[in-house]
Amino acid sequence: MSDEINQSLLPPNASQLLRDLESVFGDSFDLPTLNRYVVNPDLAPVHILPWLAWALSVDDWSDSWSEQVRRNVIKASVEVHRKKGTIGALKKALQAFNYTNVKVEEWFEYGDDPYFFRVFFDVREPGFDVNILPQVQKVIESTKNARSHLESLRAYLSAEMGLISIGSLIISKEVTALNPVIFDHDDELENESPAPTLGTFFITKEITTIYPLT
Repeated sequence: MSDEINQSLLPPNASQLLRDLESVFGDSFDLPTLNRYVVNPDLAPVHILPWLAWALSVDDWSDSWSEQVRRNVIKASVEVHRKKGTIGALKKALQAFNYTNVKVEEWFEYGDDPYFFRVFFDVREPGFDVNILPQVQKVIESTKNARSHLESLRAYLSAEMGLISIGSLIISKEVTALNPVIFDHDDELENESPAPTLGTFFITKEITTIYPLT
């Protein structure tokens, strides 16, 4: 009985009616997830992610994004806000979408009108949807500094390439016949065979390196 009282939020002098109500509705308030997981972007249940994004001031959000992208955006929010208005923050925001090789070119780098910039990135995951680009542009607009203007946004589809090694081995063999050796003195021969013959062969090996085409 003491354990039951200790687990209850009711005061010790609570009426039986209150205790009955607590017993009936108590299970309805049990959280299926530990409290410490609720604020963890990697462990929080999916249905809590929008609330966690709101709590961490995520500027742009869409339930249509993949689960992993939504978790990445939440994790990146603090750092993005800390550096907001810089190229570093912009790159961090785009990397949350699993984009790689994010490159930002400013106007003075390619000779255009002042305060314009271009963004390039690689997409290596399958299933890329071009319809997400307007949302990506919105993320860029909310992350960049106020004076800069996005001129173009380009996504490049690329395959994840590993290290490819191609080897080639050439083995050649040649049998060379030698004429019989004639000695002037028979006592110099260790073999009494009437027709002594010596033979030899050699093997050559060459490793050829084939470089990728450029």
